[in-house]
Amino acid sequence: MQKEILEFPPFLFPATDWFTLWLNTDQKLILKNYPWNKQSSFNRFYIDGPNGGQKLTIPVIHPHQGASVDQIQICYDSDWQSIHLKTLNSVYNNSPFYEFLSNNLEDLYSSRPVYLIDFCLASIDLCLLWLKEKKANSSLSEEITNSHPVDFELKMGTLNHIQSKPYKQVFSYKNGFLPKRSVIDLIFNEGPLAKSHLLDY
Repeated sequence: MQKEILEFPPFLFPATDWFTLWLNTDQKLILKNYPWNKQSSFNRFYIDGPNGGQKLTIPVIHPHQGASVDQIQICYDSDWQSIHLKTLNSVYNNSPFYEFLSNNLEDLYSSRPVYLIDFCLASIDLCLLWLKEKKANSSLSEEITNSHPVDFELKMGTLNHIQSKPYKQVFSYKNGFLPKRSVIDLIFNEGPLAKSHLLDY
């Protein structure tokens, strides 16, 4: 009997929950034409920050009603790439592994894709590279059968049934542990231990 395929939303630098489920699932893919939802993790991600949780957002061109994620175009009216890189450098410059991984980030942010989906998929593949995993498979809903989407909370990109296991964050001394941040928070702080941390939940 064929196993059911889990469909994952193409979030931007997804939260640890996303990667915990991804790493613990055999049959999976990213659904490129996931229904668009504004104020969601499709174009934003959450990190640790000096004053608590901090959000980074990619601006998009206002989509038509009923659009899917693969139809959303990025807006380049503001220099959001520099803002993201400066923020990430400011927050994670003192984390143990940021220095070794920051060149990959700069390469990603130097790209100027038209569509948000391309940046999101590249951000996921970069995180999988850091976790020493192969690139993600992606597809459109009409190309697959025997599948169903995972019920993520779209705003924060998280799952209620997965509990975040604490790890040392840059501002833990000040804010305590902030759960369910983007996986880059875990990777910059834990490096090679990040993968085993995600698998052991």
